[in-house]
Amino acid sequence: MYSTDIRSTAHTLAFIVGRFGGFASGYVVENANSIPFAKIVLIIMAALSALGTLTLRETMGERLS
Repeated sequence: MYSTDIRSTAHTLAFIVGRFGGFASGYVVENANSIPFAKIVLIIMAALSALGTLTLRETMGERLS
């Protein structure tokens, strides 16, 4: 659906965000002063991720060219 340069840029961006998220979540859990604080931060990040996926356009049934 998209050209190779757009797909590769999006893949790289997703990889960077995933790496950052993996680092940040470990840091938050390890260095949190309390378990409830760590839970709240992780829940907020999961909710933001879910909201981000809701903005994606559905492409099921569209022709790939």
